[in-house]
Amino acid sequence: MKKLYLLAIPAIIAMSSCSRYYYQPNAVNTPLFTDGNQLHLSGAGSISSMEDNGNRSRSSYFDINAAYSPIKHLGVIGNYTTWAFRPENIDFSKAEVDADAHFFDLGVGGYVVSGQGKSKFVSEVYAGGGSGSIKSDVNMDARRIFIQPGIGFRHPVVEVGLAMRLSNMKFSNLNDNGRGVSYLEQQRLIDAKRNLRITDGSYWFWEPAVTCRIGYKFMKAQFQWSFANAISYVPWHYNGSHFTIGLHTNLEDILEISSH
Repeated sequence: MKKLYLLAIPAIIAMSSCSRYYYQPNAVNTPLFTDGNQLHLSGAGSISSMEDNGNRSRSSYFDINAAYSPIKHLGVIGNYTTWAFRPENIDFSKAEVDADAHFFDLGVGGYVVSGQGKSKFVSEVYAGGGSGSIKSDVNMDARRIFIQPGIGFRHPVVEVGLAMRLSNMKFSNLNDNGRGVSYLEQQRLIDAKRNLRITDGSYWFWEPAVTCRIGYKFMKAQFQWSFANAISYVPWHYNGSHFTIGLHTNLEDILEISSH
């Protein structure tokens, strides 16, 4: 029997780095489909605060992932991410400034399933791209292309997935908001030695992510730890990791229970 799943996370507790940066990895969409006509939806959010040398700041993060398999072996994924950073005291010399960013991307790929009974092993690969923008001490647009192979294990009680996303970031339309070349050099958005702006090249990141879901039938807790590791020269500030905790529900099991 074909299955329809809804993956929902209405309440999230998450931990992330609390600082202003020009890039961070969004949650890696790991569907682990096992059949056609499956639909997944997940969300993650966090509110963090910290104090550094007497200056308090807070950051907020929200990410929503959707995935759909119209037929067996074919999957489509979509992601939306937004984050904000708010220092209590603005200090441009230390880059303690307000920041807002959002990003949206889409991907398509395939998967194969092995195993018998309730235990399934999934191999999947997705590729895609998207765009977004950041508004802070400087404003700029961004685009990303990615390829994301992964493997996973699914069981009614536990699911574990390992994804290895390779991303290429490209920035454009840099607006320094009147702060000038010296400020861009201070924030390393201009590489003085190479005389290159952040918009003059593209940047490669290896972004592994581990996802674990634990529970029973329609209710599971979801945990994900994702990382960003620069594999090309990146002089500017980026966030290297974040950890999220969420809730995973399976609509088919809910409908099956309600029909009895």
